[in-house]
Amino acid sequence: MNFRISFWIIWVSTWLIGCGGSAELTGPQDEKVVTVETEIDVTTVVAGTEVEVECTALDSKGRVLEVSGFDIVLDPVDAGESNETTLVALRAGKAWVACKLANSDIVDVTPSEFEIVAGPVAKSVVSVSPPEIVAGESSEVSCRLYDQFENEVELEEGSVDILVTPADDLSISGATISTTLAGEYAVECVPVEGEQIESITADWVVLAGEIVSLELQLDPEQ
Repeated sequence: MNFRISFWIIWVSTWLIGCGGSAELTGPQDEKVVTVETEIDVTTVVAGTEVEVECTALDSKGRVLEVSGFDIVLDPVDAGESNETTLVALRAGKAWVACKLANSDIVDVTPSEFEIVAGPVAKSVVSVSPPEIVAGESSEVSCRLYDQFENEVELEEGSVDILVTPADDLSISGATISTTLAGEYAVECVPVEGEQIESITADWVVLAGEIVSLELQLDPEQ
């Protein structure tokens, strides 16, 4: 009788241990991760903005595993800077972000796509064509605007003024400048709304024209 009781106790104990061991295998084990997924809550972001990236680890049956330690993979690599699961968008254009399990080759093969747009204007760059003319001729001015990350900002009509120094006897019509006075000038584009930005000027040289008349005066004392 005692032998039978002991046998059943051993058998039941063995069965319970077996069941318990099977359940333990579904727990959060780093070595059980077979894939990771990436999720972001934005589709468009302004350069300089932080974006939170949610990384999820899954096992072979698609179950979520509680693991820590992810890296962020960006394409193109200069689209931003990342720190664990946070990235700062920098370079304007389309970009893709994917989560990668740290210290492994497991990376999301379906990265999340988003678009980075230029931030506020921080710099203006001007060019003059041709940069050297004869007095009375004209040149065309081209203005380009950039944010603090060197992304070009779309130039809206009427958003900038053309400033030429010195401004004596100067004619400005749209993007065309001309003068009848020979000399060296500095040309720049300044925001109409008066924001304080970095301004890269361009040199504009106006040469004296051909002599078209000659006036002689007599000095009666000579």
